[in-house]
Amino acid sequence: MSKHAAKLLILTLLLPLLMIHVKPVSAASPDTWTSKTPMNEARGGLGVAVVNGKIYAIGGSTVQTALTSYTSGGIVGTNEEYNPAANSWINRKPMPTPRARFATAVYQNKIYCMGGFSEFSSFTGELQSEVSVIEVYDPATDNWSTISPMPVAGAGLQANVVDDKIFLLGGISNPDACLAYDPATDSWTNEKPIPDSSSLFCSTVVDGKIVAIIYFFNNVIGQNARL
Repeated sequence: MSKHAAKLLILTLLLPLLMIHVKPVSAASPDTWTSKTPMNEARGGLGVAVVNGKIYAIGGSTVQTALTSYTSGGIVGTNEEYNPAANSWINRKPMPTPRARFATAVYQNKIYCMGGFSEFSSFTGELQSEVSVIEVYDPATDNWSTISPMPVAGAGLQANVVDDKIFLLGGISNPDACLAYDPATDSWTNEKPIPDSSSLFCSTVVDGKIVAIIYFFNNVIGQNARL
């Protein structure tokens, strides 16, 4: 074998070892946080829902306080749509009844905004005046409609969809409440109350069951509710 052929053979064998493999970094790398474009209007106590890949940030409170005294802001009906692909926000038609700390649920690509606080104290800035109103937003038409109100006014609620019904849970005034709304008949039914109730909790749906994570005397209790 000639020296040229030997060098070519060695280079051929070493080439795979010399190659640098560059792994592309995904924009959605696991176990990381990424900052995105902020909302057009800063607020808290708002409702958030996802329809057809867009995120909707609705209502909330812009109230500012200093040493428990009101300084500025109020309850708003602002409705903003976030496009993850463009990382941008646009304003959509506002919610007719401005409120904060209401429940949201998505059913058949429409957003149900249920209950909440409609006013605040101009002295302390604290939220007040629970309402029973339910307004439904259709992103496809950018329009709102009103359906039958909740049987009892409430705020700080949780809403989940199971088997074509919207289950409304808890609330500050009625922490053990469990109600079911049937969109097909526009009617309500009372369901079994939450066993370990508290006005501070969150909920989600897993395998057709509603799981409530409840803050109760400094403990977090997972409640698996069969509804």
